[in-house]
Amino acid sequence: MALAIAGIALAVLLGAVGTGLGGAGRAALHARALSVAQSHLAALEGAVVPQSGMQEGDSDGFHWTARVSPVLQGPEPSAAGGALLALDVSVRHGDAELAHLSGRRIGPYTGGG
Repeated sequence: MALAIAGIALAVLLGAVGTGLGGAGRAALHARALSVAQSHLAALEGAVVPQSGMQEGDSDGFHWTARVSPVLQGPEPSAAGGALLALDVSVRHGDAELAHLSGRRIGPYTGGG
């Protein structure tokens, strides 16, 4: 009887360890996706003239999309005054979106997108 109880306890323990390792793997995947998103958002924030519209690509095993658009629609802003721009970056792995970051900046805008 004691051997059966020990066997059940071992099975439960191994299941818990497996679940914990799976969770750690998912957390690491999300952390890598967040790092990719932060990198692309920082590039948009630091660009002299960010490329308007949608950009996408693959990085570190993830697919990312970045969008730059004016917050307010209306007449074209002057090059000197610039515009308030919305910056959005999403990172996917397969069908799952793992990270989405947004930011704002003031700067020149090339129109479009």
